[in-house]
Amino acid sequence: MLLSQIRGMKVVSATDAVSLATVTGIVIDSAPAARVAAICLTKNSSLGPYLDWDAVQAVGHDAVIAHGAKTPRPGDERMTRLAALSHDLPGRRVLTDRGEPAGTVKDIAFDPETGLITRIHLTADDIPGDRLIAVGSYALMIRTG
Repeated sequence: MLLSQIRGMKVVSATDAVSLATVTGIVIDSAPAARVAAICLTKNSSLGPYLDWDAVQAVGHDAVIAHGAKTPRPGDERMTRLAALSHDLPGRRVLTDRGEPAGTVKDIAFDPETGLITRIHLTADDIPGDRLIAVGSYALMIRTG
């Protein structure tokens, strides 16, 4: 699944198929392994700004299904910080752990079952997701090949 594909999807409850919100992005946590920690929701969602990845039952072609008992929650301080760093990933610079430019983010692929980041699509190349070290406000940092 690509970040560009999940944006705009409806989030629906697994228990009654009621639409809860719309996906606006993903929150990436790079420790201990790069993965989707949460899904960012529309600001007008009365359920909170994020849906924890653990509350995702499935990601389909046109909707994200959330466990009925687990609904979006207000973001804690750490989630709020990670969300701010994960905002607007396409177009962000990518640097190696040596400080060398590696490209610009075009899209990010993740496993829809586990949330693990599988690939980072750059404008000129693709790199494995397990090379992602950190997401910063200026750039993503990757391990040198």
